[in-house]
Amino acid sequence: MKLAVLSLLLALGLFYLPNSIKDAQEASQGLIIREIDKGFNSYSLGTRTITGYSSTIDQCDSDPFITASGTEVRYGIAACPRDIPFGTKIKIDGKTYICEDRLNKKYDDRFDIWFPSRREALDYGLQQKEVIIIE
Repeated sequence: MKLAVLSLLLALGLFYLPNSIKDAQEASQGLIIREIDKGFNSYSLGTRTITGYSSTIDQCDSDPFITASGTEVRYGIAACPRDIPFGTKIKIDGKTYICEDRLNKKYDDRFDIWFPSRREALDYGLQQKEVIIIE
């Protein structure tokens, strides 16, 4: 019965089963599905702008040590675009970060990695890196 329903959905074009990775990429508008980190499913957001930030009032709001999600700043957190939910794990350059903060709306297409000092954030600079969402 399940095979008959699946066949009908495929015939009607209501279900898409890719024949190759290229088909899957095209179907998902460039999101590449693959296995990373002990079997976790993940997908690439492609190359994105990555910057560094620190806990200073001129870079944050009035409480620079509390993230937008309400947690304290620490190594391993990132400010992510608003379409990525808090708690989402991302990988940049092989390092895993958790989305717990937000950027200014004018930079909502970027990712911002937290550093404990302004110098470290400035040294990181502005880079173009692949961002991978880990599910």
